[in-house]
Amino acid sequence: MYFNKRYRLIISIIKTISELIDFRKKFKKIDLKLIHSVLIVDFQQIGDIVVSSGFIRDLKNQHPHLEISIVGLPFLKDILADDDNLSNVINIKGGWFERFNSVRKIGAQYDLVICPRGDVRDILMGRMLSKKYVLSFDFSGGDFLLDAVADAGEMSHISHRQIQLGKYLGLYDDDVKYSYFLPVKTSLEKKKVDEIAIHIGSSRRLRQLPELELFKIIEDLLSRGKKVTFFEAPGLAEGMSERLLQMFGVNDFKIWKGSLSNFIVELSKFQILITTDSAQAHLASGWGLNTLVIFGPSKMEFCHPIGDKVLNIKKKDVACSPCTQYKCLNKEYQYCYKDIHSLVIKELDGVL
Repeated sequence: MYFNKRYRLIISIIKTISELIDFRKKFKKIDLKLIHSVLIVDFQQIGDIVVSSGFIRDLKNQHPHLEISIVGLPFLKDILADDDNLSNVINIKGGWFERFNSVRKIGAQYDLVICPRGDVRDILMGRMLSKKYVLSFDFSGGDFLLDAVADAGEMSHISHRQIQLGKYLGLYDDDVKYSYFLPVKTSLEKKKVDEIAIHIGSSRRLRQLPELELFKIIEDLLSRGKKVTFFEAPGLAEGMSERLLQMFGVNDFKIWKGSLSNFIVELSKFQILITTDSAQAHLASGWGLNTLVIFGPSKMEFCHPIGDKVLNIKKKDVACSPCTQYKCLNKEYQYCYKDIHSLVIKELDGVL
């Protein structure tokens, strides 16, 4: 199942109700030739949206008559504005109450609504927006609201949700090699190979690399005569940028700050990115950057970016990893990251 473990009890109750009460006919196949409008309901974070871009591309390529729209969080306007596969990008601000209120105003105007998360809240919104069909997974008890239920399969990687939805719709076979490449405004300018980008931000604080490990990586790079750009991100420890500048100065080290849309353009200039498991890792891998992704609390096998130039870095034999990703379970805080700088530096030797 793909949902937050904190809601396990609530979801179990909803799933039980869903199994007992189901008045909707289930379709084993939806003929996309008879569908005109498709809406994807996806209130996930940036990295998940990047992964979904491959599914949207393939759906449009194989069925060019479809008008595909997506509804989600406000950042969609920054990362999907240049995606020609989409007819409309709908941004909704606020919490779940505001989201449902906005959806109610939109009304049922789409032939097919697809909910990649399988979240019962997304499915409920999908029901409100659909004229005909709602397609999703029965992860969290939305089965009684669905017209079509995709087979979840093993769900061993984040992209398998899109693959399974694609299989249901006849886009993919069992041998599919799924890929994604987010069409966004990027820069034609390219940095030299000795200019390294570092981004340790994440929507989950526990995934962010500890400062000591970050310092050691930057120190090693500068000692080799490399230039380092550190991308400041929301949610980082207060004063981190100032401490970095005090330690490394401004000669070959600099801090980059800016909006999400400008960040995308700036990051695309680099050839090498050192990062943690988060959105920027998926963006960079999709563009073909050499992407070194540091894993600690999250499950590498499930979350790792797809790409030929991706190096996934993780300590071996850490019993508490992966964990809840909200609270460190080890008596030594973020033990899964301790001394991981040495692994990063070792992998860098094969890239630089």
